[in-house]
Amino acid sequence: MRIVGMLRVKNEATWLKTVLDAAGRVCDALVVLDDGSTDATPEICRRHPKVAAYLYQEEPVLDEARDKNRLLKMALRLEPDWILALDGDEVLEDAAPEIIRREIALIDPAQPQFTAFAFQILYFWDDPLTFRCEPSFYGDFWQVRLFTIWGQDVTRLAFLPTSHGGNLHCGSVPANLTGRARFIDVKVKHYGYLSAEARRRKREWYATCDPEAFARGYYDHLTSSEGMRLATWRERRERDAVSSTFIKPTAYFTGYPIELISLLPPGAKRVLEVGCGYGDGGRAIKEGLPEVWVAGAEWRWAAYLAARSVLDAAVYWRPGEPLPFPDGFFDVVLLNHCVEKFADPWTVLCGLKRYVAPGGRVVAAVANARNLVNLARLAAGDWDYTATGVADVANLRFFTPRTLAALFAYCGLDVKELSFLPDPQIDVSGAPGGGTELSLAVGNLVLKALERRDLPELTARDILVVAEKPAVSREAGQPVT
Repeated sequence: MRIVGMLRVKNEATWLKTVLDAAGRVCDALVVLDDGSTDATPEICRRHPKVAAYLYQEEPVLDEARDKNRLLKMALRLEPDWILALDGDEVLEDAAPEIIRREIALIDPAQPQFTAFAFQILYFWDDPLTFRCEPSFYGDFWQVRLFTIWGQDVTRLAFLPTSHGGNLHCGSVPANLTGRARFIDVKVKHYGYLSAEARRRKREWYATCDPEAFARGYYDHLTSSEGMRLATWRERRERDAVSSTFIKPTAYFTGYPIELISLLPPGAKRVLEVGCGYGDGGRAIKEGLPEVWVAGAEWRWAAYLAARSVLDAAVYWRPGEPLPFPDGFFDVVLLNHCVEKFADPWTVLCGLKRYVAPGGRVVAAVANARNLVNLARLAAGDWDYTATGVADVANLRFFTPRTLAALFAYCGLDVKELSFLPDPQIDVSGAPGGGTELSLAVGNLVLKALERRDLPELTARDILVVAEKPAVSREAGQPVT
């Protein structure tokens, strides 16, 4: 299996050796098209051991599609199985080679399930260790960068003209590539916008090369810091990459149910938020209760790095592993929609209990599997996975209020309160029934002989649970059978 990298560059001497070194750890060979560099770029390319072909050109007319088609032909001459596309200011993270090889190993060369992989582009800002992480173009930009020629008619592959000046933004892979793309948890560190001066120059360049789009404000983001959040980068191991199935957009982690925060007991001084995402929950707690010390534990790398910038402490944590805190350190442990994402919530919750002070609380929000809409879908034979909710593709376990209470009891935690967040999709105000019994019909599903007290549970989107660690220790429950 042969991977060839292709790069279109111009005056990239600042980062180019680092870019080529990182790409060379993935690729068997690299091809470079230089669009008229006047710095040390040509020398760096010619000296690099992985650069198998280098073309220097001085074209009078800018045409990105033309250049990328030339670059594609250079790459195809080396008979690759896969082609990786990068710019001269983009550095693959250290873990990229192992992650990429792992993903390629899943692909059937005879009948590829996926023909391209999309990576997350992290935009580094003002400091070579700091990147933007807000839910915006900068914090949530994914682009296809690796594609296979397995099953492709390589004579037809081409980059096509665009509506932009100079055929800019013609993509990183051929426009007529067939098949499906898959997101994989690979980070590309983009340094082209690192300094304010570089961003200003880039915006001015676009004003000249793509004036119509510039006039529409297409490039305003280059000099905008609106809503900006920054995180400090750390390299990771291949094992810390999440499965492609569980990749979520940045916006997935924003917002936090105020109802969950309202369940914090008065006087709480130290709070641990498990599955803290980008730290929005902890930040909301600290805005209302600045005296509370909030730590987060997170297993998704970019989210963990972002949480470090807003919480008092954040740790990278794989569910079920020990945490670097003393026993009984926290007054409250919060779990917002992560219990259902644990493969073994019984073991994970038992392990978390040790960090709760005697008499302390565990507060959780969990998707309600007994939701009427969900039950109706099951009755109709449907279980289409969704981006959020009880059928969230990342959910591995499913709970009703009763089974959720049993989970907490198994872990030696006393459930003090079960409440519900209503599902705005459900309105049962006109449900028929006399006395204490009623009937409900949703789609193919008909429920009879219900009691009024069933309604809060059936119409709930989420279950909220407050449990307490007993002041006197006792054994956890017997193994689940």
